Amino acid sequence: MGLKHVRWHHHCREFRWGFFVGPFSTPLYMCGAVLISAFLSVATGINALILAVAAIAVVLVIQPKKRLLKIKTRAR
Repeated sequence: MGLKHVRWHHHCREFRWGFFVGPFSTPLYMCGAVLISAFLSVATGINALILAVAAIAVVLVIQPKKRLLKIKTRAR
């Protein structure tokens, strides 16, 4: 019996989509972007504040929540 036939597989998938597209997902994406910018700052020597502001601007421009919602609607 494969994973597709197990009932909890559906619940896990819905939980993941809810987590990545939920109402608090944009701040999570911003936190991830700031964390990545901190590591990039250490690696490159560029000011961390400049990279953090740029990373937050990229998250706001890209809008990953809306892109994931489009992917979810296409998958169904």
